[in-house]
Amino acid sequence: KTHVVRETEDSDIPNKKKNKGEAEVEDLFNTIEGNLMQVEGEVANHLLALIVDLKEEGKLSRNAGQVEQIIAVKNHVFENWNYVNDPIREIDTWRSASQTLSMVHKGKYSGDCDDFGILMASFSRQIGLHSRFVGAISKYDVKSGHGWSEFLLPSKNEDKSLLTRQDLVKDSDGVWVSL
Repeated sequence: KTHVVRETEDSDIPNKKKNKGEAEVEDLFNTIEGNLMQVEGEVANHLLALIVDLKEEGKLSRNAGQVEQIIAVKNHVFENWNYVNDPIREIDTWRSASQTLSMVHKGKYSGDCDDFGILMASFSRQIGLHSRFVGAISKYDVKSGHGWSEFLLPSKNEDKSLLTRQDLVKDSDGVWVSL
């Protein structure tokens, strides 16, 4: 099941009534379900080959732990990401990790922010990290939003220096690292 977290900035507006668009967005977030994040098959094969390549290229240490691995993978995918809008601008299309990987061409990944987030959440889970997908909607335009993923920092994080340039969010579950 896909985990969706919705963050809003409306908490400081007392008794704010939702317009029709906001109600539709809330209904959408309350009904999103599916198997978008995967940890087997093509996703596993792609990730394992990528980690081997990163080690051979010297971009990842030989004995890298989970956090070092996912940060190196994120950096590689981000550096090789071609941002492509959804086919129909008014409809947000979320691709599974397998669908995104099926569209890799000459080592370049393609998709929009939610496709990147779903892929990174799947990669995180593949190497044993807890992950979640986060979606945010603009309070000024409900048709505008952004999606990303986060992984839960293991309680025994091997190297805090890996987190110096990362966005962190703390909640009751622990510290989440944005991907």
